[in-house]
Amino acid sequence: MVHNIFRNRDSVITISLITLQAILVVVLESVIISYHIALVSNCQLSPTGEGISMSDLIYHGLFMAAQLFQILLAIDALHQRNTAQLYALVLFGLLVIVYAAIQLEQHIILEDVGCGSDKWVPAIPGQFENLPEAKGYYESRMRPLEYTIIALIPAFFLTLSYFAWRLNKSFAWDNYRSFSADIRVRDALIAYSIFLTILKLDFYFVFSYAAQLIPSRSLGYDGSVPETVLVFVFSLFAVCLALYSVYKENKIALITFISGTSISLVYFFYRLARIAQKRDPDSDPYRFTRQFLLFTITIVIVLVIATIVVAIYCLRNMIRGIEVFSQKNTMPESIQNTAIDDESAYGMEAQNNAGTPKPPDSWRIDD
Repeated sequence: MVHNIFRNRDSVITISLITLQAILVVVLESVIISYHIALVSNCQLSPTGEGISMSDLIYHGLFMAAQLFQILLAIDALHQRNTAQLYALVLFGLLVIVYAAIQLEQHIILEDVGCGSDKWVPAIPGQFENLPEAKGYYESRMRPLEYTIIALIPAFFLTLSYFAWRLNKSFAWDNYRSFSADIRVRDALIAYSIFLTILKLDFYFVFSYAAQLIPSRSLGYDGSVPETVLVFVFSLFAVCLALYSVYKENKIALITFISGTSISLVYFFYRLARIAQKRDPDSDPYRFTRQFLLFTITIVIVLVIATIVVAIYCLRNMIRGIEVFSQKNTMPESIQNTAIDDESAYGMEAQNNAGTPKPPDSWRIDD
């Protein structure tokens, strides 16, 4: 695995850039969180105030989690030498830029609230005379860090996109040509690869949405705690079911997955409509969190629709009897542990082989 990840200069630079970005962002976000906690520690928060403060911390936590998730995507893409996953890495990086912009605006809104109508109770008597002074002190320290993050993310994204383009030339869809002499099997492999790649993005954004529902009781959301738990549970079950359906090439499991995700679209469209609904500002539970929720749900809906479309294509291949991971695709022992695009070890000879090879562990499209 390590050999695949660090097999060339572009791979090393790519994983180094993403790791450096994650370290810088996590450090800066941690400092911002410490300032946020210090600010609200001067407030005797009501349940609503606690909900607003918790939402802010959740958004910072999700943004840091996005950096770690991006590292995992990069490692997996480089290990699998998977073109579809490389595209997903770039797409996720673009979404992180949008996320960062929304987070900055959202955080400014939450900072402006301060203690709101809650009681001002200085944590250290004499440190600040009043709330405006405390807000001014902490904002003067948080704002430069937030703008630094906004500048870093696009800069890293542009650099990453360049090296992803270079890696794409070395991966290329031609990587899949040495998988089997049967073009139908190669097409099915690509479909499975795209399906599992989108599924990973589904995983992050659905769980991100569920995490944003945690303070629902404090903020008075339409949902409830059981709804939050059910979103977590059913999302995890759907991911496991999808993985099982692909690697076991099980039509019933895939049909169940498609049916369940199609039903979930009804729920997400309903939630999107409810959150986007205009309300009286004085009684609007989504007043301070609407932008993040709308962004996340919109991304989830788009990804779920894409997942269903690709899953239907995969199901069609199964119904036609096209098997990718069957025993008849056994790879010769002499080329085990060979990278998928290593033409020197496995090129035209494989196409002349009587059998259709099966990908070894290093060829797998997902772990």
